Amino acid sequence: SDRPRRVTAPLTAQQRLLAVGLVLSVTLVAFEVTAIITALPTITDELGGDSLYGVSLAAYTLANLITLVAAGEMADRRGPAMPFTLCVATLVVGLIVAASAPTMIWVVVGRVLQGAGTGGFAPIAYMLVKRAFPDDRHPMIYAYLSAGWVLPAMVAPLVAGWITDTFGWRWVFLGLVPAALAVGALAVQPM
Repeated sequence: SDRPRRVTAPLTAQQRLLAVGLVLSVTLVAFEVTAIITALPTITDELGGDSLYGVSLAAYTLANLITLVAAGEMADRRGPAMPFTLCVATLVVGLIVAASAPTMIWVVVGRVLQGAGTGGFAPIAYMLVKRAFPDDRHPMIYAYLSAGWVLPAMVAPLVAGWITDTFGWRWVFLGLVPAALAVGALAVQPM
């Protein structure tokens, strides 16, 4: 065709770092969701909390939805770095609360905090794609964000099952703490 080809400028180092941080944050959320659901039957068996199994899932989802809206609004008003940092901190506290839970009710409290923490990741990620990347790069970055769910969907159940059987279910939560801190540090840097 005789139509001139549009040349896209390469991403800057800061844009590449941001893209990696955002994809890793999506991957972290996907791994967290999938791994915890895998360990949850063992948790409810050990803590005698069968009646709270569904509550732990619903509480996570509700907290996630509320934070999705709140974090998006806060990021619009104050920029993305502070709400993202708060979300990572809330997730980490939730993981620690659930890992140290003496009863199923404390697992539910931890799940509420985890849902509140992960709920802010998506609106902040999509806001940053819109603000930090040229329009012609948006589809590519959105595809990368979606791909962040692929590996965890395949690997997280196996890893979480192995950790639960080998070390105990508490290590499924605790194992995510350093990952959350690392992703938070990496992703917030270029925001």
